[in-house]
Amino acid sequence: MNWDLYINFLIAMVAIINPLGIWPMWSELTNDASSTVRKRIAFLVTGTSYIILVVFLIVGKYMLQFFVH
Repeated sequence: MNWDLYINFLIAMVAIINPLGIWPMWSELTNDASSTVRKRIAFLVTGTSYIILVVFLIVGKYMLQFFVH
């Protein structure tokens, strides 16, 4: 198992998603919401982000080939 690849992937995902940069905005936007609503929003945003990343992981190669060639 190539752990270097997994560690590089994890670092890249953290850099792309930037959780420390999002935290103040998240805190301000959900300041008045209840704990249950905040959890639902967090799961929805996380799921949506995951789906977008997976779609671009699959389709990205073909998009680049289309625009480069």
